[in-house]
Amino acid sequence: MKTKIIIAMFAVAIATSCAPKNPLADLREEQRFFIFGDDESRVAFMGSPFEGKSASCNANDMMQGYSFSQADGAVLLESIRPSGVEEHTVTSISSNGADIVVRAKNGANLPFSLLFSEIIDDQVKISFDGEGKATYLRCIK
Repeated sequence: MKTKIIIAMFAVAIATSCAPKNPLADLREEQRFFIFGDDESRVAFMGSPFEGKSASCNANDMMQGYSFSQADGAVLLESIRPSGVEEHTVTSISSNGADIVVRAKNGANLPFSLLFSEIIDDQVKISFDGEGKATYLRCIK
């Protein structure tokens, strides 16, 4: 009987450690709203203007953008570029205070991260894999 209980406890421990974690579990409600918007609107972060342009919500004037969505329990990150939109799987979104850290995997299953920092109203600095911060505008679609 003891052996069966120990085996059952071991099986439960393995099952819970292997269960997928909600990638949004560490975010506060206002951070979720900042990243996703609400039921009636969707958010895109637009940045890296073409030479001679200023930061705007016009995707045609920007070289990079990001947008998040949720579907069937998965969190997706769309990377918006002049060449098209690439979809990535988000593995976690966490907060270390005022900053938001997004970890994801690209189509080749390689990990990368985005750091959202210096959030002021609808403006944010975003860094890709810790490299140079660029200013992005939070745009409502």
